[in-house]
Amino acid sequence: MENKIKELIGDYKLTAVEQKVLLQAIESAEEIWKDIPGYEGLYQASNLGRIRSLNRIIHTSNNKGFRNISGIVIKQAESNCGYKTVFLHNCKNVKIFYVHRLIAKSFFEVNKLTVNHINGIKSDNKICNLEYVSQREN
Repeated sequence: MENKIKELIGDYKLTAVEQKVLLQAIESAEEIWKDIPGYEGLYQASNLGRIRSLNRIIHTSNNKGFRNISGIVIKQAESNCGYKTVFLHNCKNVKIFYVHRLIAKSFFEVNKLTVNHINGIKSDNKICNLEYVSQREN
């Protein structure tokens, strides 16, 4: 991301606030989708905090044929503690996930245990607002 800023402004120095605003503008200009680990080919997460299912063919419930499923952006629910959640299905089961964890898992190398919302807004799951921290740092 720093390379993108350098390309845009050269050697001009920005304050931390200006850098954050510029990063948000860059990231909101283009939505990037990446596969969710463990759900490759089924679901993707975006840098703007959205989750989508992909087009796929499944067996019908009575196993007598196949059915096309069109991919969609998945509606997010809100948990009791204010975090956005989604249900993800694979062939065998259904699980509920926090969206911010799926986004971080898809875009960052996992190096700490906790995902932190930088601005403190639990429903803001844009990649520029998420970071991995230790439990102590959170």
